[in-house]
Amino acid sequence: MGDAACKPRAPCSTHLKAERVWRMKTALHQIYEAAAQAPSPEEAQAGLKKWISWASRSPLDPFEHLVKTLSSH
Repeated sequence: MGDAACKPRAPCSTHLKAERVWRMKTALHQIYEAAAQAPSPEEAQAGLKKWISWASRSPLDPFEHLVKTLSSH
């Protein structure tokens, strides 16, 4: 059964990719919110490093590019 035949609640690669993107985006957003209230820059950096580690294993090209950008700064 191909992606075009996916039913709304049936797992398929399109739905799984969308969910992965949503989780990664939400996690990064939460990290930035927490960093704004972090007592130290080191604490904020630790959260970002964990996210970068997770995102660097993503097969999704936009996240690979974002990881490279964040890592270079």
